[in-house]
Amino acid sequence: MIVHKNNLYFVAGTTVYRATAANNVEVLGKITSTITTVTMASDGFNLLIADGNSIYYFDTSVTIVGSNPGAIKAISIPFSNPFSVIFHDGHFVAREGGSGKFWISDKYDGLTWNALQFATAEDKPDDLVNIASDKFLWLFGEYTTQAYYNDGSSFPFKPNQQSNMRYGIIGKTAVVADNSIVWLSRTSQGQMRVIKAQGFQPLPLST
Repeated sequence: MIVHKNNLYFVAGTTVYRATAANNVEVLGKITSTITTVTMASDGFNLLIADGNSIYYFDTSVTIVGSNPGAIKAISIPFSNPFSVIFHDGHFVAREGGSGKFWISDKYDGLTWNALQFATAEDKPDDLVNIASDKFLWLFGEYTTQAYYNDGSSFPFKPNQQSNMRYGIIGKTAVVADNSIVWLSRTSQGQMRVIKAQGFQPLPLST
């Protein structure tokens, strides 16, 4: 679910809907998979959806009529299992499920994904479980978390070596609260607690 251009977009089953400010609910089209939680991202102009099978975009040139107008269209991407997508610092960022890889789109172009524009979360060899955005790009593994910054190079996101945390994430969601990233974490020893990133230090909020 996401607010994009003053309208609410959401998915129920495999159908994508738009709820307008005039209290109308419109069917936009279909996605093909329900194998994971659907995520959505917006750069203010384009809306992208990831469902674990494909990444889709909302084609605003399609007339919205009927039960499946076909305005949700798959994007050609050079990787499989796009389990989540966010927008961060000029790029759409997607997590490749079952790996430590994350991919980025061309700058302010969610329809173009280069086969060389990816990196692997490198602190520890645990799979990437979630991604989140505040001032930094946050990569959450099963047992570790690391923040990446934008250095302006051709692949702009680089790890901040001061941000390595030995807390991974349970589930699929991290939230921004009080200008900080907060998540339900776990360690390799199985300890679970709610963690807040205070700068690059993990601050336990629960025991």
